Amino acid sequence: MRNRNQKGLWYPDTFLEYIKGYSPMNAAINDGMEGLRNIIDAMQWNLFPSRSVPLASHPGYTTQEHDYFHIGHPDLAIQEALQKYFVDLRHRGGDSLFEGRDNLAGFFSRTLHDIYLYGKAFYAIEWNEVSLKGLQIILPKSFNSINALTTKRSLFGGFVQAYSLVAYYFGYHFVGPHWGEPKPQRTFRFTEDEIVHFKFPFGSKTPVRKTYKQVPKLRDFWKLGLDQGKSGLEPDSHTLSLEKARHTIFNQAKRERDIRKAKVRKQFGNTLEGDLNITQFYDVYTVARYKKYLNNLRNYYVAEFNNQVLARIAEKNKWEVAPVLTFDHFQTNQEIDQALQDFKDQKMDVNGFILAVVKKP
Repeated sequence: MRNRNQKGLWYPDTFLEYIKGYSPMNAAINDGMEGLRNIIDAMQWNLFPSRSVPLASHPGYTTQEHDYFHIGHPDLAIQEALQKYFVDLRHRGGDSLFEGRDNLAGFFSRTLHDIYLYGKAFYAIEWNEVSLKGLQIILPKSFNSINALTTKRSLFGGFVQAYSLVAYYFGYHFVGPHWGEPKPQRTFRFTEDEIVHFKFPFGSKTPVRKTYKQVPKLRDFWKLGLDQGKSGLEPDSHTLSLEKARHTIFNQAKRERDIRKAKVRKQFGNTLEGDLNITQFYDVYTVARYKKYLNNLRNYYVAEFNNQVLARIAEKNKWEVAPVLTFDHFQTNQEIDQALQDFKDQKMDVNGFILAVVKKP
């Protein structure tokens, strides 16, 4: 029930969620018919998707890899050690570096849920001296997620996690004794280097905050279909919902739903879906926009990892030069912009754009 490093908790604070207005946003994500979870799941999958890599030892076979990342450092021994530790090592059972036995790609992707909902995500770091390739290096032993809503930067430096009194005394105060453990703390304080945090990088309002009110309206479309079917089976029934269904044009309602869905997906930088009649150029443009949106997210995560993790490793180990994380195998924004410009200039048709952009990472 508790984080492995015994500092910081992942328990939700439903009271704090309610008074801060996050409850309906959570409901919008988890809605079974038109919830935002499918969009967020797709973003998590596409941020650093697994790719097929041919197996040299078994021609004709491939393995699924996330081999996008490289850590560079002038000292090759340090570079190889860090590459092995953060990138090449598979999960190490219950002693895995990243939560949920994730690799580095999964670690970045996992944060998207909290970032899209709360605008921020926090992970508690436990530091330890590790022996790698004959080197003794102070490194993070674990990254454990802690509840984002209860965590914030402290006025006195570092970070503080504090649960509401309502959630603590009516919920978690008794959790520890119930499981035969000490009762959990209500407040935790972290120094600057004990937390790695991410925030939504494209504005103060998250896509979930901008779109959650649309979910009930999207769900109404499916209720309309049920009501129209019921109105045919019960011609003598004149309830308000059935009468409204009888006098609503289904195709018009579907178009309104598709437009609303498109506006929701646009806030996530996503492509369109549904039966909207759009120009071929706009279809191509939305694909380019989505690819660039993902690139900008990747650049943000890698920059923050460099600043908050690798730079601190250099400081703790008294290295003059900090290691640097980079990634490859993705098209750059410049390449995507050039392909879009070639399409606009009619130097490339839609099939060429698909080959140049859509079918490449």
